[in-house]
Amino acid sequence: MTKKYTYSIWDIRFFKMDENGYEETHEDGSVKLYTDASGKFDYSFINDGFDQDDLEKYLSEDGGWCSKGYQH
Repeated sequence: MTKKYTYSIWDIRFFKMDENGYEETHEDGSVKLYTDASGKFDYSFINDGFDQDDLEKYLSEDGGWCSKGYQH
């Protein structure tokens, strides 16, 4: 019997942006990213807004290409 899997949220990263829309960066120019290390926030509701079939079509494993050819 094949297991059925559904997509859910694993991790969310935040960044800061100034009033002109520029990201806060490190000295090397990379964007500073922040996570909820405390685990205090519940993000499970975000998944409710996505259709599982769309997620299957457009998501790929980290660093890969999705079915439409967009790289992330």
